[in-house]
Amino acid sequence: MKKTSYATKVLALLLSVVMLLGMAPLMGGVLTAFAKTVTSTEVVYEKYTPNKSGQYIEAGKYIIYNHSRNCVFAGKPGSNGGITASTDFTINGNYIVAPGADVVSIAPVSGQTNQYYLKTSSGQFVSLTAANNRSAAHLVSSAARVRGLVNNNTSYVAFAETSNRNNYCLNAYARDAFGVYQGGLSNNENQLTLYRETTLTHEVTVPDFPEAGSVGLEKNAEGIDFQDTGLAKVNLSLTAVAPFYSTGVDVLFITDISNSMAWPAGDYQGQVGAGQTSKLQD
Repeated sequence: MKKTSYATKVLALLLSVVMLLGMAPLMGGVLTAFAKTVTSTEVVYEKYTPNKSGQYIEAGKYIIYNHSRNCVFAGKPGSNGGITASTDFTINGNYIVAPGADVVSIAPVSGQTNQYYLKTSSGQFVSLTAANNRSAAHLVSSAARVRGLVNNNTSYVAFAETSNRNNYCLNAYARDAFGVYQGGLSNNENQLTLYRETTLTHEVTVPDFPEAGSVGLEKNAEGIDFQDTGLAKVNLSLTAVAPFYSTGVDVLFITDISNSMAWPAGDYQGQVGAGQTSKLQD
């Protein structure tokens, strides 16, 4: 599973260096103002509360957490026909980071009330068909239905057999295994918390250079007989004004997209000397 962190924001500031030099590519220039707003996205898993009016679980990707046993659903076949659990996770407020969890796709069954498909990232379905066996939760290749039970007063849910007779639920009966156990939401061990995959958008405003937290860039170029040799020396210098990291920028990309960068090799606006090749694209 891909690890994401709500607390850590890795934002990329893309500086597009545009030097409109026309026929004089070896003249330098200073650029001091670029993109004013930096935007990045982050995939997180946020605590989910089902719709209270219909007690309906929305389709999506989820991490399943059992607070009684303090473990997450790991989604692999375990011992005695059960499914593995993991304690490799961190909860921070309404968010969870769980490298050891499997992200389960939950989808409602068409035409059925509170019935769902629980599908692991490997493409298998969670089945709870065997009763009177604590380790009977298992993975199957064909579509298997489970019943979704939602507590009216909390965000806890349980996944039970589709039959109403036994009410056997998906339950972490140990810190390393999920099985089934009787009792529905009246049994604390069956109470699960769902964390739903969502995408957060972060924006950072970059100030003008030379204000605090800004970035300045200088580009100078020089060449000896550029038209005859196709060789030039380009110098780029970058200045970050403290406190640079107060902007929340952790990664800085610099891209030169001046006119000379777009010329095909061997062509300096039609002026490369006979037999010479421009080295700018190399």
